[in-house]
Amino acid sequence: MSLAPEDRRLAAQLIESGAVAPDVLLEVMRLAESSGEPLSEHLVAEGFLSDEELARQKNAAKLRPSSEAPKELPEISKLLDRRLPDADDLPTQGVLPSLDPGRLPDHVEDSISDPWDSARTPIPRVPTPFAHTVAITGADEGQDATAKRFPAVDVRSVEVAISAEREPLRGPERYRPIVEIGRGGMGRILRALDTEIGREVALKVMLRGTRAPDNEVRRFWMEVQSTGQLEHPSIIPIHDVARLPTGELFYVMKLLSGRTLANVIAGLRAGDAATVAEFTRVKLLTVFQQIAFAVAFAHSRGVIHRDVKPANIMIGRYGESMLLDWGLAKLVSQVEQEPSGAPSSPPVSIDPRVSGADTASGTITGTPQYMSPEATEGRPDLLTDRCDVYGLGVILYEILTLEPAFADLGFMPTIMAVRAAQFDAPRVRAPDRGITIELEELCLAAMQREPARRPAARQLAEDIGRILEGTREREQAQRSPRARP
Repeated sequence: MSLAPEDRRLAAQLIESGAVAPDVLLEVMRLAESSGEPLSEHLVAEGFLSDEELARQKNAAKLRPSSEAPKELPEISKLLDRRLPDADDLPTQGVLPSLDPGRLPDHVEDSISDPWDSARTPIPRVPTPFAHTVAITGADEGQDATAKRFPAVDVRSVEVAISAEREPLRGPERYRPIVEIGRGGMGRILRALDTEIGREVALKVMLRGTRAPDNEVRRFWMEVQSTGQLEHPSIIPIHDVARLPTGELFYVMKLLSGRTLANVIAGLRAGDAATVAEFTRVKLLTVFQQIAFAVAFAHSRGVIHRDVKPANIMIGRYGESMLLDWGLAKLVSQVEQEPSGAPSSPPVSIDPRVSGADTASGTITGTPQYMSPEATEGRPDLLTDRCDVYGLGVILYEILTLEPAFADLGFMPTIMAVRAAQFDAPRVRAPDRGITIELEELCLAAMQREPARRPAARQLAEDIGRILEGTREREQAQRSPRARP
C-alpha cells in the first residue's frame, strides 16, 4: 500500500482501539489510496467517525512511530493487495448480490431493541463499501464507477454465488459490517451482511474486545451458550460465534425490526393516534402471553432471564414478539415442571469454564423498576424462576395502566420502594382504563412479595389466554346482529 505515514499510523490506532470494524477500515483505506485524499476525510465523510472521535484517535496516533504496524496490519495489507474485479470481469449468472447503490432500509434506527442502545446516538444512513465482488444488474451506463464498485446493501434483490468447488466462508470473512446500530455497557451491535446466505444479520461484539476482563468474557460465553440452546419462537436465535481479526469475540443473531414494548407504551401514554389504533389491549395481552410462554420455556430448561422488562421485548411488524438481551441469564436448579404427561426438556448445559460468570454475593444486578424484592437483596441463593414471574407482573401492570408500578427515583430509592411493595393496585392507579378485576388479580398475583405465592410463568401465560378467549367471545357477540324472535 502507498498510504502516507500519518494515515498508516491512524489505521494502526483504529485497529488497536477497535473504533472502526476491520472490514470497513479495509475498504476506506483502499478508497483513500485510490483517491489520494487523507484517510481521515473518508472516515468522517462516510460517517464512520465523528469529528470529535477522529481528533481523539489522531492524537493517540501521533504517539506512534511511523514504522509501527500492529500485528493485524499484515493481514489487512494482504487483503488490500487482492484485486477487486470490475463488473465487466464477472459472469452474468450465479454472482453475488445485485445491489441498489446508495440505499439502506428505512428501519435502520429501530432494527435492534433498546437494551443494547439505551444511550445511543442515531447513526446516519450512509452507503458502506464491501470487499466482496458484485455485479450490478441493470445499472445505468452513466452510473458513477465508485458506486458500481462499492454499492450499499439492498437484500431485496439478491443472487448469491454458489459453487461446489469452494469452501464456505467462515467467521469474520463471512460477515460484512454495514453500520453500528446500538451500544451498551458490554457490547456493541453491528448490522451486517451474511455473504454466504445473502441475508442481513446482527453482530454483537464485545465492547472492550481483547482488553475485556475475564468475568466479562465468561459472561459473554454464558449469554451465547444459554441463549443458543433456548430454541423458541420468542427467543432470538443465535446463528454463529467467532472472532474478528483483532481478536474481539462476536456472535451472530437474527436482525430484528419493529418497536420495543417500552416504545409502544410510551406512544400509548402520549396518545399517539397511530400507536393507539395499532396496539389494542388484546394485541398487547397477546404479546405478553407470547413472552410469558418464552420465559416458561427458559424456566423448563433451567434458565432465568433476570432482566424481563418492556425495553427487552421487541414487537415485530408481522406479529412476532421476542424477548431479548439474555446477558444476565443464570442457571438455576429449581425449574418449572412440564405439564403432566409431557416429556421433560433437557436442562441447558454450560461449559464449566464459564461457570464463574455468576453474580457475586452482594451485587445487585438488573433494572430496579422491574426487579423482584428478593432480587434487590444481592443474594444469588434467593434467585429463582419466580423472579422472572415478578418482572412479568410488573410488565402486565404497565400494559394495563400505561404507567410503571414503580417510578424511577434513582437506584437505591427505587430499590427501597420495590422492597416495601409501594405501589397502587392497577384499578386504583388508572381508574379510567377499564381494567377488569380478573386482569388486576392476575397482575397482583404475579407481583406477590413472597415468591412461593406467585404463579409459574406457564400458568400466567395460560391464564392470560383464557382471559383473551373470553374477550374475543364478548367482542364477537357484540359484533353479531341480534337474533330476531
